[in-house]
Parts: sequence; C-alpha cells; structure tokens
Amino acid sequence: MITSGSNDIETWLHRIGLAEYATLFRENDLDLTLLPDLTNDDLKELGITSLGHRKQLLKAIAEFRTDEKVDTAERIEPTATTEAERRQLTVMFCDLVGSTALSAQYDPEDLSHIVRTYQDACAGIISRYEGYIARFMGDGMLVYFGYPQAHEDDAERALRTGLEIIERVGQLKPRENLTLQTRVGVATGLVVVGKTIGEASSREQVVMGETPNLAARLQGLAEPDQLVIAESTHRLCGDVFDYYDLGEQRLKGFDNSISAYAVIGERSIESRFAARSGQHLLPIVGREQEIALLAERWRLAKAGEGQLALLTGEAGIGKSRITRAMIDAVAEDSHFRINYQCSPYHSDSALYPAIRQLILASDITSTDDLDTRFDKLDTLLRQAGDIDTEQSALMATLIGLDGEGRYGALDLTPQQKRACTLQALVDQLVGLSEQNPVLFILEDAHWIDPTTQELIDLFLDAITDARVLILVTARATFEHGFGGHPIVTRLMLNRLGREHISSIVARLTNNKNLPDELLDEIVAKTDGVPLFVEELTKTILESGLLKETDTTFELEGPLSSLSIPTSLHDSLMARLDRLQPVKEVAQMAACIGREFGHSILSAVSPLSDSELQAALVKLIEAELVYRRGLVADATYQFKHALVRDAAYESLLKSKRQQIHARLVEALEATESAAPELLAQHATEAGMGEQAVEYWLQAGTHAAERSAHREAVGHFNRGLAVLGSLPVSTHRDEQEVQFQIGLCNSLNTAIGWGSEETVKATARARELCESLGKTDALLHVLRQERVIRWIRADYRGALAIATQMISLAEQQDDPRDAAVYRFGDVGIGHFLRLWPTLAMGEIATVQTVANKILDRYDPDQHSDYRFHYGIDLRAATLAIRGYARWLSGYPEQASSDNAQAVAYARELNHASSLTWALTWAGAQPAVMGRDARAAETFANELMEQQCSPMDIAWARICSGWAMGKRGQREAGISMLREGLDYLGAEQGRVFRSLHLALLAELYIDGKEFELAAQTLDEAKAHIARSEERFWEAEIYRLTGELHS
Repeated sequence: MITSGSNDIETWLHRIGLAEYATLFRENDLDLTLLPDLTNDDLKELGITSLGHRKQLLKAIAEFRTDEKVDTAERIEPTATTEAERRQLTVMFCDLVGSTALSAQYDPEDLSHIVRTYQDACAGIISRYEGYIARFMGDGMLVYFGYPQAHEDDAERALRTGLEIIERVGQLKPRENLTLQTRVGVATGLVVVGKTIGEASSREQVVMGETPNLAARLQGLAEPDQLVIAESTHRLCGDVFDYYDLGEQRLKGFDNSISAYAVIGERSIESRFAARSGQHLLPIVGREQEIALLAERWRLAKAGEGQLALLTGEAGIGKSRITRAMIDAVAEDSHFRINYQCSPYHSDSALYPAIRQLILASDITSTDDLDTRFDKLDTLLRQAGDIDTEQSALMATLIGLDGEGRYGALDLTPQQKRACTLQALVDQLVGLSEQNPVLFILEDAHWIDPTTQELIDLFLDAITDARVLILVTARATFEHGFGGHPIVTRLMLNRLGREHISSIVARLTNNKNLPDELLDEIVAKTDGVPLFVEELTKTILESGLLKETDTTFELEGPLSSLSIPTSLHDSLMARLDRLQPVKEVAQMAACIGREFGHSILSAVSPLSDSELQAALVKLIEAELVYRRGLVADATYQFKHALVRDAAYESLLKSKRQQIHARLVEALEATESAAPELLAQHATEAGMGEQAVEYWLQAGTHAAERSAHREAVGHFNRGLAVLGSLPVSTHRDEQEVQFQIGLCNSLNTAIGWGSEETVKATARARELCESLGKTDALLHVLRQERVIRWIRADYRGALAIATQMISLAEQQDDPRDAAVYRFGDVGIGHFLRLWPTLAMGEIATVQTVANKILDRYDPDQHSDYRFHYGIDLRAATLAIRGYARWLSGYPEQASSDNAQAVAYARELNHASSLTWALTWAGAQPAVMGRDARAAETFANELMEQQCSPMDIAWARICSGWAMGKRGQREAGISMLREGLDYLGAEQGRVFRSLHLALLAELYIDGKEFELAAQTLDEAKAHIARSEERFWEAEIYRLTGELHS
C-alpha cells in the first residue's frame, strides 16, 4: 500500500502487486494514458524478463479503463475505521543497510533514485501480501499486517514479506557495482490503531503500544540481510519457517529480556496443517463415523473403484485432522501418497499445488545443480512406469527448469503445451495407480487456482476404474460440486458436543479436572470447534489463572479475565474486517452479549431502522449472526462466541463504556430487564454506584429463587465494584448487605464449613461491630455460630449463642417487642441446644426445648422461617427427639421426629424440610437402627435442592443403610464419600456418630483392624471437640471388637 502523494501509474502498479516496476515505468515516461497501448513486446523491451510478471501486467492492462476518473490513490488506501480500535497487529520495520555511507558516496539526486528503487521493490512485495505501509521513514518503512484488514495468517504474511524483501533488494542494481542490503524486524502484539495524524503524503495511522517499538529494536538487532522476530510472532508461525534462536536479548526501552529468532527461510512441509501443528497432535475425538466412511471409500479405491471424498466445514472444525488420521490409517497399506496444498497467496498461480508437490516429492533443493535436479525429477516420474522425453520436458518446464538441453525443444504452441501438461499429470496419477493404490490429498480447495481445478476434473474422469482415492478438504464456502460425478462423496463436518469437548480438554490437562465453571466457559465459547477448544484450553493453562494439584486444576482468578487466544485473534478479526461497512453494528451488538434483540440494539444504535436492518442482513448473509423470529421482535445470536469476543475487544475501553451506558439507559426504560443484566452493563459502563445497587438486587433475587451459585457470583461481582468506590460509611453499610447475602448463599452452595463462608462471615461481623448494627450483627452471629458448630467447635458455638441472647434482650426495637424478642432470643436459645446436646448435657436440652415449644405460636412465629432460614418449631422438635432418644424414651423421640417432618412439609419451606429430613429423619433412623427408614429419608433428602453438606450427611446415612441391608462394600464406599467431603469442608459435627456407623460396617465384615482404626479416630475427635453424646456407643463398639 502507498501514501497519497504517489502519482497514478505508481498507484496502479501498487494495486496489482508490481510496485517494483514503478521506477522503470517512470524513467520511460509511461503514464496511465499509455497503458492500453502496451504490448508483450513493449514489456520485453522495457527489460521485464519474468514471463509471469508480463502476463500479470497484460491481464491488468486489459482490465484497465481509461475513462475511470476516480482518484486511484484514494481507491487503494485502506478503508480505515472512523475510530481507533484495539487489535492484534504484526508490525514490520525494514531498513536499508548503510544509508549513511551511501549519502556520502552519491549525489542527493542519485541517492533519491536509489532509495526510491529500494522502496518500490519493498512496496510491491508488501502490496502482494496485503500489508499496509503506515510510513516511509527516509530509507526505512513501517508496515502493519492485520490492519486495516486482518487475515488469519498475518504473522506468516509478514515473515514471507520480510524474506522476499531481503531476496529482492539483494537483486536490485540501482547503480553499477552497487548491491543493496536490508534489515527487517517483526513483532506481534495488542495495540490501539486507527487514529490518523498528518496531512497529504504525511498521513499516518498511529499505533499505540509496545509492539512497534519492539519491531524497531529487533530490526536494529538484525545483521544485514537478516529477518529477526519476537517470540510472539514465532509462536504464531509455528513450523512454517526455519529459525535460528538468538536467545534472550536486552533491548533498550524494555525492562525484561526478549526472546528473539532469526528467520532462515520457509520450511518444506507438505501441508499447512503439518506446519502449524508440528508433531504435537492430540488423538482425534468425535470423528469415528467420518473416518469409517473414508476407510470404506479407501477399500473401494483399492479394489479399482476410484473415489473422491469432499470434506467440508468451517475453519478449525477438523478437516486436516481427519486427513492426518486417514494418512495414519492407511500407513500399513502399500500405496503412494500425493499431497496438493493450495495457498491463499497463489490462488491465481496456475498449477501451484502441482508444482510444489513435484519439487517436494523429488526432494529438489536450492543447492542442487541443474543435472541433479533433472535426475531427481526423472526418478520421481519413473515411479509411474516408463515415461517419454516429452513428459519429462513438460514436467521440467512446469517446475521452472529449462529442459531443452536435456530433453530437446518442445515444438508446441502455448495452448498445446498447457493441454499436454495437464494430460501428463493425469497420466502420472493413473500410472502410479497401476503400481500401487494412490491416496491423493488436495487440501484447502477454497484457495484452488482455476487450472488446478480443471486438473482435478480431469482426474475424476480418469480414475473411475483406477485405484485412487482423492480426498479434498475445503471450507464451507467452496461451491464446486464436481459436476455431480457419481464417484463423489460429500462430507460436511458438524461441531462437537460437550462430551467430546470435555475429552479434548482432558487430554490437554493430562486428565486433571478443571473447575466445572471453567469447563462450562470453554464449552460455551468454543461452540464445538476443535481448534477453538484446543487453543482456548492451552491459553487458560498458560494464563496463570490455575493452580495445579495432583489431580485437579483450581481457579485462582476471575473467569472474566479470559482473553482470546493470540493464535485465533487474526482469524476472528478477519471475519469482521471483511464486513467493514457494518462492523460497527457487530461491535455494538457485541456489547449487548452473544445474543441480542432487535429492539434493544435499535435503541442504542445511531442508525435509522432501514440502515440497521440492512446492516443486520449483511451480518446474517456473512454467517456471523443467526436470526430467530420476525424482524421487529427478532432475536440475533453470534455464530461463534469468540467472534463476539473479538468484536467486543476491538473496541476502545472508552467506546465500550459509552455503549454500555446507553444500554443501561435503554434497559431502565423497560420493566422486564433483569437486575443482573443492568448490573453487568452498569459495571462495564463505569457506573459504580448504580452497578452496586443492581448487583445487590440480582444476588438477592437469585437467592430467593434458591439459585445460590448464581447468587454467590452476583454478590462477589458487586463486592468487586464496591471496592472501587471511595471509602465511606454508606459503602460499609452496603458491604454488610453483600457479605450477609454472600454468607447465606455460600452456605447452601458449598457448605458452612468452607473457607469462603468463614471469610465472608468474619468480614460481615467486623463491619457490623464497627457500624453498631445490632440487627445485622445478630444475623451474622447466627451464621458464625453455625460455622463453629459445623466444625465441632462446640464451646465457641455456645459462646456466640450466649452473646446473641444478650444482644437480643438489650435491643430496643420499636416493632412488636414480644414477637421479635421471642424470635431473636428464641433463636439464640435454640442455637445453644445443639452444642449442648453434642457435649452430652441431655437434660438441659430437654428443658430449654420445652420452653421454646411452649412459647411458639404458629400464627405469630411460623413466618420466622423466612428471616432465620428454618422454622423454630420443626427444628426444636428434632433436637428434643434426639434428647429423648438418648434419655431412653424412644417412643417420645419418634413422636417428636414425626411431628417435625410433618410440620416442615405443611409449611412447604425447603430449608425447614431439609433440616427435618436430616435431623428428624435420616440420622435418628440410623441411631434407632432402622435401615429402611434411614434409606428412605436419605433418598428424599438427596432429591432436594439442598447444600452439598446436607447431601454428604444423606450419603452417610444411606451408606450405612445399604451396608446393613446386605450391600456392605457399596455402603462403605458411599459412607466414606460423605465423610471425606465433610472432612474436606471442615464439617466435623456429630463425627463420632458417623465414624461409629463406619466401624459397625467394618465389624460386620470382620475387618477388625479397620474398625479399630476408625474407633480410635472417633475417640480422638471426642477428645478434641468434647462431643460426648455418642461416646458410650463408641466404647460399646470397642468392647464388641475385643470380645
């Protein structure tokens, strides 16, 4: 690309990728008005020796129209976005070596000619690879790849450009006895680009970020005629090139050392997939049916029924991976394999895949002399049987060798030579198939040149009765149907499901489990595209967000910090850049989310209804979004979550905030907007105070729906925003509400004993005490008392319950004191009961329980269950049942337990019923040796939406019941699972009872050593915790064990 100061003929040459001839045309006074008169002889006379370049010029001249009056400089200037963007960019600096010495050696006018010749040569190559010259800097150039149009392989394009510049500059002869050299540096990274500064020929698209500076420093590090790249670029290009590791380099302006590589040249690898994936391939997943079908086609081909299989699907879906699997599957069969690899850089180069295959297969190298090259080519061709000299000459000419001296002159017209060349390639394929079956692979046919496409059509007619399977891979945009030929099979690859995605992830983590929420995120963002799954998982594993243990990975950072893998960034942006006029609509929609409604997008878009609808139609036609419903009420969804992320992340943060603020305003005008949606947009808009209010609403509403995991997320998000606001009493009061809500939901979501619950409770108590909030402090103390009880810190639990009673009795509440004081005081006394029972003070428990039950009035007190989380009557009946059973009154105990469960059902309150099923159902049934009842209650409990800790208690009871009913091993396993979970969560309440149940099953199975160990563990627990209520049973079992 060029600047606007260039004249018309130079602009035209730049556009067709032949800017190296700009000086030649200028010196011969050729301008646009003379272009239509130029002939092939004229071009030869000018000294253009390349046949390919002459043909390219003649083709462009034929298409040229002299009546075009548009400013061609503007026509090829990249269509830059109106606003700056964030995007991944590959930046190249190239500089002429020894320019200072040249300036002293040559007249300024001569020097100008030398530099211009150098720049023209570089610009032509840059244009061919669709780079963008941001600035000419004397004898150097600053070039962007990935802006304003991204490509999926921008890093590769930059390296190919750099290597060709070095080669081309070395061939220039701007003056006799003058050979030029250049240095090139390349780096890739995230930048802000798009703001234009300067006027006319000084205009420049400014890039902000360290990447341009790094590229410049690497260019300075390079030796003459050397290309040096950063680690970021090296990682993206993989094995496409050969490199020399320059090690760690200390560069000016960079605090840390930088890994640098010198690029030696492009590697000779038969396919793009092999070059990019290297040797580190995962076993293929979820493609068994496709591989089986291809194997069947191979079987038919080996039997002499030629086949063509067309494998299509979007980028990254696994076409090349299946091809590789097919290569491996037939490896033990005696066969020939031919690989044609199409290229995005050669889609107009006739028979490029065939030429490349012949050179690679014959192992011709740049260091071979001419005779060696002929010998290697002949050896390859003879594999198909006897060949005549004309075929050898045709193949030699095809790969660029002058075979006249070896094979004689070809007396053929250009049309005859073309036809004979195609026939020779067909004869080669058929001849090989007569020796052995042939697996012919044509990869990336969406980039196929017209002549190679014609060749494949000829192959089809020739292989009907030949032992050939042609396997073609192409993206879904490839429309050639091979004329409906009967030997053609089409396979469209679908996306993978969750099971197969999980399998890929497991292989990348060496079967170590990821957190469920992280796996959910991978599934949601990758949409079943295997490449996306691999790259996103690798990015996560390298992100520092995870802590690795022996069996799992644990999340140490917020999921919101996940970023698009650098390996996918260019490909995703390329999809958006191809829709430049409507890309801003996609970016605005991305702020709403992966799914967005027409009405809300219309409310925040500056476009008219007709303009917006036209833009959405273009996005649909490009298959970036899907639409459901009629236009006015339509809902749209981005085809890929990562495309949505790319569109979103390309926006500047300031622009994102503006759009999110408009979304908050639009959503607030509706009555149905979910608070979490408002909270999300307010957060992204930087509207901290509003965001806090909405996150609190969202968490509270989620908890009321028993969606406690979601509530935990909302409360945590709100706390994060709250922490960014200025310190104030109001902020502390808000934090109390968040921490209390968080405690409640953490209890149900992961259990009272978890460190997260303990931390939230401690913070809430600290705030309540400093603010003097007695009401809130009572609530927090209830939670802290439960934590201490769960952990079998019975003395601590008693102390907190006593403090609660004292606070409640002192409270001057303007509400109905009799009612509310009973509630706060009553709950305090109730909370004393459980640690008192655990420590064996049974008589005290019965006395206090009787007082609570006597004062309980269903009409006045049943609604307390919504404030305290459980109903006092049902819960107190359960604990009195324990006390009566331990006192030797089993019939009274059974009556209390039955009443507790019945009353909880009558109230239709989930938490109260869970409590009753556990403490008045399953556990008393175990204590009473009623296995059938224990299993019934436990099974019902496990069907409830209760906390993991409740489930663990249920599993302990169910495991014991299974063991007593004859399934001893399964019962022990289930019982141990419950114990292990409680142990991991510091859940030690009633542990002596639970260990006694396990020891009993061990004794039943005559596993006396394990029983003894378990009873010793129970005694140690009793000594630590003073949990005496089941001590007698522990010693009874010990006596039974030794009897």
